Amino acid sequence: MCHKRLVSLFVLFSLTHRSNSQHTSEEIIAYVNSHASTWTVGINPDNPALDSLRFLDPNISLLYTKDEMKIMSHRQEYVSRLPEEFNALDKWPMCRNVIARVRNQGKCQSCWAVQTASVFSDRICIGSLGRLQFHASAEDVVLLWAWKHLTDNEVVSGGEFESLEGCKPYSGELFHCMKDLPCRKWCSNSCYQRDYDTDLQKIHHVYLVSPNETQIQDEIYYNGPVVTYLDLYEDLEDYREGVYQHLYGDYIGGHFIKLVGWGMETQTKYWLAANSWGPSWGKLNGFFKILRGENHCRTEEEVRAGKTTQITFREYLLTNPEFVGSVSSNLKPWNGLALVSWTFFYTLMQILYHF
Repeated sequence: MCHKRLVSLFVLFSLTHRSNSQHTSEEIIAYVNSHASTWTVGINPDNPALDSLRFLDPNISLLYTKDEMKIMSHRQEYVSRLPEEFNALDKWPMCRNVIARVRNQGKCQSCWAVQTASVFSDRICIGSLGRLQFHASAEDVVLLWAWKHLTDNEVVSGGEFESLEGCKPYSGELFHCMKDLPCRKWCSNSCYQRDYDTDLQKIHHVYLVSPNETQIQDEIYYNGPVVTYLDLYEDLEDYREGVYQHLYGDYIGGHFIKLVGWGMETQTKYWLAANSWGPSWGKLNGFFKILRGENHCRTEEEVRAGKTTQITFREYLLTNPEFVGSVSSNLKPWNGLALVSWTFFYTLMQILYHF
């Protein structure tokens, strides 16, 4: 049955709090640029106008909170040393066009759905070794499912606003956040060649990542981008480049972003993140860097991820060969040889089956 109320995949809340006092961009820019900082600000031509963002439904239904989700922890003895810098676009170049896509939520507070669809797309591509370039429909996530429902159900494809990509592109009704959006289980794009049921892709397993810097890095390094919560302040709206650290402006509310990597800039550790305000925001094509290792703006305490049915053990073996070496080195020689033999056979069967 089609849900008539908006349901949330990751949110405990999403931009639910609005401060009474709003500072102008000029005031924020003057303050940040006059103080020693790791980042710069300026006028973004397509700012999201945070004060104009609207809810689809004021009675938002929170169906899947963090208390209901399993926490995933990576065993340190089974993983290799993490690189000082990492970018998922470089590790999985066959999925670059999928991972690099920065979506635009428009005037709706749908960041949770936009980033859910984005990470879902990334992981489908990674799990299929680039064979399936699937762009999950954020609109389908908004109107029909939360990730809790995706565990038992599916989502169709869909491109950006004003595109003719996929089964259910991001519509003008959603971009401008019109009320009473139709809850439909069919392709809104009449030019698309597949029907709704044929286009569906399924999520297999959903979990929280342990709130630890190294654990989050391990998850991204081995499985792909993740979605995380962010305390949103006014000064992020005017971000241009550098490593963001909140300096000035009021708390706006909860927001969700996608983490795709990490690095170091001017002796400051950062996460590389994709926002959902379009590719023209900032100087990094819609991406930005944010302070890493200090749970800045709570970015490291509510990290969510999932595995698709496309992801199998062959992904670990074919794109993470160091995994087998690290496991073998922690076992007795004969056990390590047996493990390698078994994984080779399993991988061969997976390749023959999928290709």
